Amino acid sequence: MYMPSGSDGGGNKVQAEQIKVYLTATLGDAPKPDWGLKQGWGQYLADLFNWATGRNDITNYDAMECARRQQGRSWEVLFDKLMKLGVYSWNWDIPLKREQVLSCSKEPPKELQRQQAALAAAAATAAAAAAAGGGAKR
Repeated sequence: MYMPSGSDGGGNKVQAEQIKVYLTATLGDAPKPDWGLKQGWGQYLADLFNWATGRNDITNYDAMECARRQQGRSWEVLFDKLMKLGVYSWNWDIPLKREQVLSCSKEPPKELQRQQAALAAAAATAAAAAAAGGGAKR
């Protein structure tokens, strides 16, 4: 959401109430986080992932393993970790409905498919080069 600049010099500011409205509209039937995430992001993600999979054994540690976060950068989704848990969030319709989430496609995202294909091709090329005696020389 873009908010016009105010007298405080800021622009593109989002107020807490706007975030709450957005979360309510987006999360649909899914569990809603406590405002302020008193138990932390990991616990909320674990609750969401357990709801989405019908499980009850996904921990906050499991959930946090699904993202890489480096200081000063956005979170990076680790699709392979999500798939290992049975979470296919890239195929979820918004607002979230449990029936749709449970029955969504289990296909990996196109980005991951491309990455896996590129890695497989690179590995095959390296293996062929090594087999032909073209490996790295010291």
